[in-house]
Amino acid sequence: MYRVIDFFYTEKCYRHVKSCLKIYREILRQKGLTDAHIYQVSSVINGDSTCSYICELTWKSQAHWEKARDLLIENAALSTPVATLRNKVLSMKGTPLIQGQVSSPRCHHKKPMILFDVIRVAKSLNHRYTEMWQHASRYMSSRTGYLSSELIAMESPDDTAAFVNIARWGNESCFRDAFNTPDFMRIISGFEPYCSLYLCEEIHYDS
Repeated sequence: MYRVIDFFYTEKCYRHVKSCLKIYREILRQKGLTDAHIYQVSSVINGDSTCSYICELTWKSQAHWEKARDLLIENAALSTPVATLRNKVLSMKGTPLIQGQVSSPRCHHKKPMILFDVIRVAKSLNHRYTEMWQHASRYMSSRTGYLSSELIAMESPDDTAAFVNIARWGNESCFRDAFNTPDFMRIISGFEPYCSLYLCEEIHYDS
């Protein structure tokens, strides 16, 4: 499986929403796509506050994604939305690395919260970070509201290692209660400056 996560740095205005959804509708029609979600960012911790939407796509392979990308670029009907969002999208690509525990919900979750945690560390810290992530994931899985977590190793063009941690919680309050505990702060000590957290709600969109 090949994962593509697009971060949209745009205003939360109708024009940008319409452009995002028009592109998303076309993505859903592409061959090789196995799963797709689009989220609206509700709050940011130690990240870029201009990030307003995140699109999470799972493809059968990198080749399927590259073919779909080329078709979207060549699609004349998408010229306007693509132009609207040009230079406003950061695309991160990679493969799932570690799957955390999956838990049954233990708190009210009309609107589950999805966390995208973007991490960039020196490659020399790669092993230390993945060990820390597993420790943190085990701790979080014991907390009320935790649903699941996953660590994805992303491609990086320089000498850093890039990861995206995706965690699902029953609601934002449960996550913040767990995140702000002294025990969790001790687990992630030393890695806080490398993390950018985007707290989101899924946009349910019928194609």
